[in-house]
Amino acid sequence: MTSTIEVYDPLSSAWLLPAPLGVPVAEETIDLSTWPVDLSEPWSDPAFRDSAYGEGKRQAEAVLAGAAFPVASVRCGHVVGGAAADFTGRLAYYADRLRRDEPIEVPTTAYVSSFITDRQIADVLTWAVGADFTGPVNAASARFDVYELCAALAGATAPRYTSGTSPYAFDRWYAMDTSRLSALGMKLPDAAAWLPAVAAEAMAA
Repeated sequence: MTSTIEVYDPLSSAWLLPAPLGVPVAEETIDLSTWPVDLSEPWSDPAFRDSAYGEGKRQAEAVLAGAAFPVASVRCGHVVGGAAADFTGRLAYYADRLRRDEPIEVPTTAYVSSFITDRQIADVLTWAVGADFTGPVNAASARFDVYELCAALAGATAPRYTSGTSPYAFDRWYAMDTSRLSALGMKLPDAAAWLPAVAAEAMAA
């Protein structure tokens, strides 16, 4: 199953607490095999699905945890890529504002989160199909905050900031522990190897 970092999002569930500051969340942080499943929720409503994305993934993992066949779930970090791969438009938000010299909206304190490129998550999923592990695994190759992202996009130009919120400006610690992925033998290049190219492509779009 392709799952997501959003299963750890405490803002979308009263069952979760925010991760301790500076401590990446590991797979065992939550046991989704015992997570309550509510099939009465309006999952056919696109607006509800968008607002309850993390909860939907949690319940999907919970359903599959009780299956009679082996299941692996890949909890991917925020997927970023260049212009063509920016399917959420979140990276374009920053690139567009920087090109127009408009201020970037950030909270008083912006925390790091975990990221992975579109090509890396494709590699992880291809690898997972042939692997023999079961259960959840966190998949990400980098941790950075909105300031580091904007610096990569802006290059020598100094970004301007203002108070507010934006797609990758997180107001709580939001990073995953990927030690299980590494222990299983899947190694990913870190941000230094891919963020400059992704940023250049986004800014050139």
